[in-house]
Amino acid sequence: MGVICLHGVGTSLKYENHLDGLRAISIFLVMCNHMAGGPPFLNGSIGVDIFFAISGFLITNILLIEFDEFGDISLKAYFVKRIFRIFPLYFTTIAIYVIAAFVLYKLTHDSSKLADLYEAFPYLITVNEEFMFNENNTLFGQAWSVGIGEKFCLLWPQLFLFFSLKRKAIYYVIVGVIIAYIIYIAPKGLTERGYSRAYFELIFASLMTIVIWRYKAASTRVFAGNSAFFVFCGAVLYYIFRVGEFLNILVSIIATFTIISLHISSKQRLAYLLSFKPLVFLGKLSYGIYLIHVLAIHFVSAVLDRFSWTLPWSLRFLIALIVSVAASYILQLTIERPMVAFGRSLAKRLALVKPAKIDHAGAAPTPVGAHSIRMESAEQ
Repeated sequence: MGVICLHGVGTSLKYENHLDGLRAISIFLVMCNHMAGGPPFLNGSIGVDIFFAISGFLITNILLIEFDEFGDISLKAYFVKRIFRIFPLYFTTIAIYVIAAFVLYKLTHDSSKLADLYEAFPYLITVNEEFMFNENNTLFGQAWSVGIGEKFCLLWPQLFLFFSLKRKAIYYVIVGVIIAYIIYIAPKGLTERGYSRAYFELIFASLMTIVIWRYKAASTRVFAGNSAFFVFCGAVLYYIFRVGEFLNILVSIIATFTIISLHISSKQRLAYLLSFKPLVFLGKLSYGIYLIHVLAIHFVSAVLDRFSWTLPWSLRFLIALIVSVAASYILQLTIERPMVAFGRSLAKRLALVKPAKIDHAGAAPTPVGAHSIRMESAEQ
């Protein structure tokens, strides 16, 4: 989850650990949504909408900082960091799910999970789970948000440069093809399953980030110190709507406003609460937990059923959370951290060969790599 690129004086970078605390709350809600029998008042589906708000904010901040300092963006470096941040752990988790499906078949002779695997595998391996039209197939079903997130991360930097620079024709072609692909597939893959809201939430958070970047004084007057107010508004809206896609969108909007408020004025009580060390620890593991938690829930349920143990939902949830945290921590040490570090190292080498923006005061140009070395990708 790493260091976060944020604007401030010049191009200073600051890690905001309350965002990891917010990630922890999001993953808690996601797990509640995927574990049957939870409290009826808790709509865990809003967890992923908070994740989209965080991602849109962070990704756009990274683009804004590099473009503002150098007048351009090293797309090669950006995509290399993103690839090594997301895909090694993603494909490792798919391999774990595949192994689990075969082990379950050998132990129970129940071929249903194998059938789900055969159906889902082409979508999972191409990071297109959101386009799998069989909603009853829940094998690694949470991968839909990874697919949407990565398509957004492919498209958004192109659009960002499209509106910021006069690019070569190839960039226009790339953007056009991607947009055509999304428009073509959306009527079935996105609209019917409600996933179109995810793109709206990512784009809204991204555009709001641009607004506060370009209009800092006005943004400070509107957002500074108001995080508690935004959370209160979110609680009222949650009480009114409880369920429905409109609630999910409203939660993401409120989360975006809250993130912006904490970013502009971080010495708020909410920031301190979200910076509670156990929350930050869970937030740093949130990507791994998100990928592995469904398997952990099924594993805990299978063990309890095997020994005919009946436990209350809260205790089953706690055990599943512990298993998810332990598994994701091991994956972070063995897969995530080494691959992220390698991606950053490779991205720095790519950025070093890119022409730097010339100082208008006549000073020697600063190598892009000098900026890139300080910049670490924290988006999810």
